[in-house]
Amino acid sequence: ISLYAHPVVVNDDNENTSRFKNKSDDMERQLAEAELRNVYTCFISPLIDYRITGDEEEDEKLFNLLNDIMNLARIHLDRACGHLRQFIVDDKGVVLIFTFGLRGSTFPNMIAQHAIPVTLTICES
Repeated sequence: ISLYAHPVVVNDDNENTSRFKNKSDDMERQLAEAELRNVYTCFISPLIDYRITGDEEEDEKLFNLLNDIMNLARIHLDRACGHLRQFIVDDKGVVLIFTFGLRGSTFPNMIAQHAIPVTLTICES
């Protein structure tokens, strides 16, 4: 499972399996896993010409630009402990979707001190 799941989830699963050994503890396990949290989800659509032209040189510039956008977003999100959910390029455009507040990335003042500054930094870059 560790190849397909976030390390925090794997650690929680390992901890829970050692803590809850029999079926009579199902209710206790459900209570331990259930939690309410604030989640910040952001959608950013870079204003670029995303169409493939068929010209190798122009298309390579586009691919490099898309790669730079994704790397820039990833670097800023890593610093602030956010998660890049999706980087979509299709016939409708380019969209980055990222989140804060999912399991393993919840902080006090998460939105004001982490999510909004990162959003503004990515948009300004």
